[in-house]
Amino acid sequence: MKRSALFSLKDRKMAHGGADRSQALLEFALALPILLALLFGIIDLAALFQAWLTVENIARQTVRYAVTGQYDPSFCVDGPDDGTEACAGDGYEAEQDAARLLSVKAYADRQTVALFYNPSATQPEIGYLHVTVCSSRDADGDGVADFTYFAPSRSDYADCQQGGVSKSDAGGPGDRVIIAVDFNHPYITPFLNQIWPMTHLFSSREGIVEQFRVPRLIALPPQFGLPTLTPSNTPPPTATETATITPTATNTPLPVHIEFVSPDEGQVITSPSQTPFEALAWNPPYGSSNGDGISNVRFWFDGPGSIPGRQENIVAYCAFGGDRPCSTLDSVVNYQTLPNGTYTIYARALGIDGRYSETISRTFILNFPPTPTPTITDTPTATPFPSCNDVFITLVEVRNNSSSNSELRVTVRNNNQVDGILTSSQMTWDSPYSPPLYFDYFWFLNSRSSNRYYDPSGSWYDSAHPTISWSNPAGAPSPLAHEAKTIWGARFNPNGAPTLAGNFNVWLTFSFPVLGDCAVSTTLVQPTPTVTPTATITRTPTITLTPSRTLTPSKTPIPSNTPIPSKTLTPSKTPVPTKSPTKAPATATNTKKPTSTPRPATPTYTPTPSPTICFDC
Repeated sequence: MKRSALFSLKDRKMAHGGADRSQALLEFALALPILLALLFGIIDLAALFQAWLTVENIARQTVRYAVTGQYDPSFCVDGPDDGTEACAGDGYEAEQDAARLLSVKAYADRQTVALFYNPSATQPEIGYLHVTVCSSRDADGDGVADFTYFAPSRSDYADCQQGGVSKSDAGGPGDRVIIAVDFNHPYITPFLNQIWPMTHLFSSREGIVEQFRVPRLIALPPQFGLPTLTPSNTPPPTATETATITPTATNTPLPVHIEFVSPDEGQVITSPSQTPFEALAWNPPYGSSNGDGISNVRFWFDGPGSIPGRQENIVAYCAFGGDRPCSTLDSVVNYQTLPNGTYTIYARALGIDGRYSETISRTFILNFPPTPTPTITDTPTATPFPSCNDVFITLVEVRNNSSSNSELRVTVRNNNQVDGILTSSQMTWDSPYSPPLYFDYFWFLNSRSSNRYYDPSGSWYDSAHPTISWSNPAGAPSPLAHEAKTIWGARFNPNGAPTLAGNFNVWLTFSFPVLGDCAVSTTLVQPTPTVTPTATITRTPTITLTPSRTLTPSKTPIPSNTPIPSKTLTPSKTPVPTKSPTKAPATATNTKKPTSTPRPATPTYTPTPSPTICFDC
């Protein structure tokens, strides 16, 4: 009993230990998601704090760079002042301002290392980063900033506009400049990033541009134009007509005016027909119509590809030349070589009084379809142009078909990939025979019956080196096959001659599509054959001696009976038995009986039938 109780206690302990392990595993499974959520939350919070510091630092460092007036010379583009280098000459101010704007944005881009920045993201997407550069520039001197600045908020992004169109400007000496940075920071915590995928971070800094060059006005810069201005709610200024009385306003003429007709801001260009770019310009003291008081308008471009600029001196002011309609991009450059992307067109007008307008710009996007794949048309290389060098004669021979006809054959090879047509043929010959050879007909393409193309009536003979000519533009009935050889032939009647002989000359002309005519020629000297040695074969009739092979009866034992001669009746077919009486007396002495006449069969002159070899010949 005690022993069994002890075993029961062990079993209870083991069961209790297994339950503890299962409970621990369950508790760990329940606590793990909470631990991971805390871990990712700490990481996300740290990343958010780092991104916020980076955005603040980008705004602070970039505005410090912007106020210094520095710029990267590589961004300089030569403007309207022809004959001078970029960022120099009469129009250096506008060229420097354009280079400063690009340099400020490039400087800001170099500060984005610690951000989850996605260059291809648009405004509402994760990873979107945008740097806004806006100034209080007052180009017309009316005391009101030309640009309106929209401050960023949690739901809105910063923007700088001029006349309702987004446009950045870095300002000039003494102007206020503001740098605003917007960034959509993403989260990585699971489940949380499904509910709250990102946070819009923003920061802005303001400064006054240093006197890196002499400004036009020595005064404090105006404040930024704000969208909340409500000048319509302040009617008293309209009652003060005294401003129009001051004649000093007439001493400061309005600035030279310039504006784009096309392209539209951000326009997507998919065809060269959409690029008749044009600008309007006039000088107010001289009029308000296009071209009044304007000396020229200068256009230039910036982008991933090179588009040539132009100075237009006459109305209409077209970026690529022409005069309503303006010429398009493909008139000055092969548009298929331009990479797709965002481009900027700049324009500036010069008045006849030497005053320049402001430099205006618009961005457009080239998105030409990738149709320049005419490489598929390489298939014409599979059909090379025919050549006369690929038509040639490979063999000339004489065929003696029988005693009634012989043939001259010419094998022609055509390595072109198109058929040729035999349009003319000519043959001359002389013959050593008398009477002469007779010509029968011409044939072509291995079939002398169905392809006989020239069979003249009457008799043709070799009286004075005859010439047989045939010509027909329609050609022979059978073609010269492509990539094959074909046989041309002339048939003769030997007229009793043992074989065809003489000197033969042949000219053949073939016509090919596109190529035209190709001529080939050949010469054959066929000597007279020496056929006399073969006449010795007529002696073979003497081979009739072969019946002597029946002498095998001589192998029989010495005949004791006379019936044996009766078996030798077969020699009666040959003249040999007639000679046996002359030989018999010589052998008769060997026998006592005259009946042993079989011995005459012993004239074993059979070795002489060696002429049987000639019979086989």
